[in-house]
Amino acid sequence: KSQGSGRPYKTTIIMMRGGKKFISLTARHETGHFIDYILGLMLSPADSRNPNYFFSDLSPSFGKAYQNEFDRLGLGNKKTRKEFIDSIVEDLVAPVQKLNEQGLDLDINEVLDEASGVMDIVDALTGGAWSLRGHGGGHGTKYYSLKDQLAQGNPRFHETFANLFEAWSSKDRKSWQRMKKYFPELTKEFDKMMDVYADPTTTFNKVT
Repeated sequence: KSQGSGRPYKTTIIMMRGGKKFISLTARHETGHFIDYILGLMLSPADSRNPNYFFSDLSPSFGKAYQNEFDRLGLGNKKTRKEFIDSIVEDLVAPVQKLNEQGLDLDINEVLDEASGVMDIVDALTGGAWSLRGHGGGHGTKYYSLKDQLAQGNPRFHETFANLFEAWSSKDRKSWQRMKKYFPELTKEFDKMMDVYADPTTTFNKVT
């Protein structure tokens, strides 16, 4: 139920994989932003707060999961941050580069499409440091500077939420399993949120 309206808010979104994976990924990602926005309205009406704030800005539990992930990975330390990014390159990028060196001439972006959400979250968590490595994915340091956070909300939260939804809503469950491998704190919280807010009996005016 939407707070203040007295009326239930209910919608159904069906995501189907099209002929091109990239189009499907983009659709799921942008739907994730929409869900983040709608849940924000359910949690707190836009006329009672900054309308640019999404659920990911307003939910203490989501912010805590994000911070827990940041702390667990040691991303506040420059050396540890570099080591983490190196490990992502080793896991996801290096195998494709090796195949290219063997003459298969693969498009790295196409091969890594299904893992792009992981890279985008790495970029969000590191404030754009992933983008500086030049392996694709992410939005960059300027986008994640947080200089307009009070006015626009936290873009690191927004993109993390959208990328989590992108993988969570995929028919290919490997996408979500990959997210769980790299981001156990965030995926645990996201699973819990989706369970709660998919329940039509949930009252959307409390954060638990």
